[in-house]
Amino acid sequence: MIGNVIEWEDPETVAAVIADPVMVSAGILVPPKEYLQVLREICDRTNTLLIFDEVITGFGRTGKMFAMDTFDVVPDIVAMAKGMSSGYAPLAGIIASQTVAEPFSAEEKPFEHGHTFGGNPVSAAAGVANITEMLKHNLVESAGAVGAYLQEQGRSFHTFPIVGDVRGVGMVLGIEFVADRDTRAPFPGRTAPGLRVQAACQKRGLLIRANPHWMALAPPLITTELEIDKMLEIIADSIPEVQTEILSQ
Repeated sequence: MIGNVIEWEDPETVAAVIADPVMVSAGILVPPKEYLQVLREICDRTNTLLIFDEVITGFGRTGKMFAMDTFDVVPDIVAMAKGMSSGYAPLAGIIASQTVAEPFSAEEKPFEHGHTFGGNPVSAAAGVANITEMLKHNLVESAGAVGAYLQEQGRSFHTFPIVGDVRGVGMVLGIEFVADRDTRAPFPGRTAPGLRVQAACQKRGLLIRANPHWMALAPPLITTELEIDKMLEIIADSIPEVQTEILSQ
């Protein structure tokens, strides 16, 4: 479909395709590995740049340093932030391929771009220190192992009637709530099972991300399997509480 759109618009008029390797804000939507590989092929064929938004997925979240490593796809530009400094200081940046960077490296064509707070030395130092600690303590490798455990144990939530899907990759897990498991029809917006589960988890001491129809768990990379068990135990206690409320209405 993306290839068709590029052809319809004329490849000469399309500069780039921007993609989230994992659509976290849309409900933890993880594409098949082949999807991003095909997208790479389409961009190559149409001479279109491929840009990955790794603001959330970068720096270990998927069990690899970047999601592009998880899906074996190399984009032309990677946007990154958040995990780059672990929130200790505002920091963001991009990585560009040599093909993209080379035209700007020539003396006659400098990349003239600036920002009021660009190149902030304090933020840069926080980023360097953060990444150094991640590498020193093998946090990405640990996130891969603990993330695999999270995905395996999280599948148990399929047993609840209001759970339509459990999905994720690495250290991010999403649970979708549905009114009908066969059709995957959602609950009416006012029912808001996701927000109810969020409140039930918070009452038990666990903060999760949620919207009316789904919830997400994205624990720190330093999380242990024992801590994962505790988090999942709280969720497992919270879902049936909400399920009983909803089904009794």
